[in-house]
Amino acid sequence: MGGRWQGSQLQRMALRLGLIHPAAILQRAAALARIEALWKQHPEFTAKQVIEGLSLGHLLGIGRARELLRECRRAAAKRCAANRKVGWWLDNRTALRIRITAICKRHPEYTAKRVIKVLRSELALRARWVNRVMNECWRALGKHGPRQCNGWTPARRRRQSELILEFRPWERATGPRTPEGKARGAKNGYRGAREA
Repeated sequence: MGGRWQGSQLQRMALRLGLIHPAAILQRAAALARIEALWKQHPEFTAKQVIEGLSLGHLLGIGRARELLRECRRAAAKRCAANRKVGWWLDNRTALRIRITAICKRHPEYTAKRVIKVLRSELALRARWVNRVMNECWRALGKHGPRQCNGWTPARRRRQSELILEFRPWERATGPRTPEGKARGAKNGYRGAREA
């Protein structure tokens, strides 16, 4: 009588004895509800961080956590028009991109540095990345051309070039252009000018 108890045989005997064993996995609806609640608080979490945050490693595997987290991100991305048009990846920065898009719509005059101040995120954000997201957002919405990082507008660039011309006289040198450059031709006298 040294046989093994296994599979459905064990389950039937446990039910006869009145032993209700807890489920080995978390039901999909319950897992999705818990992950959504955690994702709303911490949208930057990865699947490993979600499992640690919920302390459900034994009931929720890494594969299922990734899948359910992707569903939360996909649902948020579908609500954002710019995200649909640009086609951003669904990753741990999806919610951040959506927030940047909302700020760009409300305040089109903001620069990347100003957006970072508004976000007040725990993540260390680079102005270059935020500016790239803002440019993609503007192109998708079809409102403006690409924005310049740190507030460099076309008018400001024009003023800057005028200031440079004031302080660099060699940039204003008169005379015909040569392969060596405009200033060199004016200083040394261009051969073509003597022949003519």
